[in-house]
Amino acid sequence: MNTLKEEEIRPKVVFDEFLNLAKNDIKTYFATSPRTAIVCPACTSDGEQAFRKNEFDYALCPECQTLLVSPHPAAEAFNIYYIVLLLSTMRKPKPVERKFGKQSPKWFTMI
Repeated sequence: MNTLKEEEIRPKVVFDEFLNLAKNDIKTYFATSPRTAIVCPACTSDGEQAFRKNEFDYALCPECQTLLVSPHPAAEAFNIYYIVLLLSTMRKPKPVERKFGKQSPKWFTMI
């Protein structure tokens, strides 16, 4: 049986770029967005602060163990983010070849 390695599925350089773009998007679209504490969407209990990651606070529901973002950014921030994302994917991609180790997959970028 031939097993795939992580690097073959998701080359590190590509994944690192994705993470960098995601961090930039968080700063651009969510950093100044007003936030509102929300209850658990599964059982309506108040969540307890669990951890913070990438500028988002996560809460864990003590009743059903649901993990949720709370306080939650305003819906308008998500609307703007997804509209910009949709518009950017509507542009015609131009193929750009990048070499990764022994493989040479073709990755498409927006230009």
